[in-house]
Amino acid sequence: MIPACSQRGMTFVEVLAALALLSMLVAATSSLTSHIARVSADRQAEATVRSALGATVDLITADLDAWSAAQTAIDQGESDRPPVVTTVDGVEILFSTDENRPARVVTYRFDELSGRLTRADTTDESDQPRDLMGRITRFEVSVTETGGSSGDELLLIEIATEHGITRSAAVYLPPSEPRNG
Repeated sequence: MIPACSQRGMTFVEVLAALALLSMLVAATSSLTSHIARVSADRQAEATVRSALGATVDLITADLDAWSAAQTAIDQGESDRPPVVTTVDGVEILFSTDENRPARVVTYRFDELSGRLTRADTTDESDQPRDLMGRITRFEVSVTETGGSSGDELLLIEIATEHGITRSAAVYLPPSEPRNG
């Protein structure tokens, strides 16, 4: 038989202390896990915004490049450069008319209240206008002279998101002939 004084068990206070340490360890692990999940979600959201913004800027750049190429192909003696119209809420890119086709107009509109950017194209009548991107805080269109002696102008479109990410698209405008009269 084992004497009673040599048997040692855990007292109630020791059990409570062990449970308190265990609960602090579980709480710290849980807090760290939720912080890592939040950071991961934020980075994923930022990556999604960067991807959507990149696709949007690529589409705008493709439209501007197509417009610029169409203007380069036109004999400037026959026609002035069709305007790029900047509006309060966006930009309209007016393409030249061909003999067999109606004029093409690509319109980008920014709804400041909802932060949505839409695109409409007169050559594609399906689901017009279509949403390109949301959560935009700024959509600015400007035409500026580049400062050279040739009088080149640059069309610049800047887009900023609520994540603080900014991208831009730019194209040199073909020179327009001064009108006589």
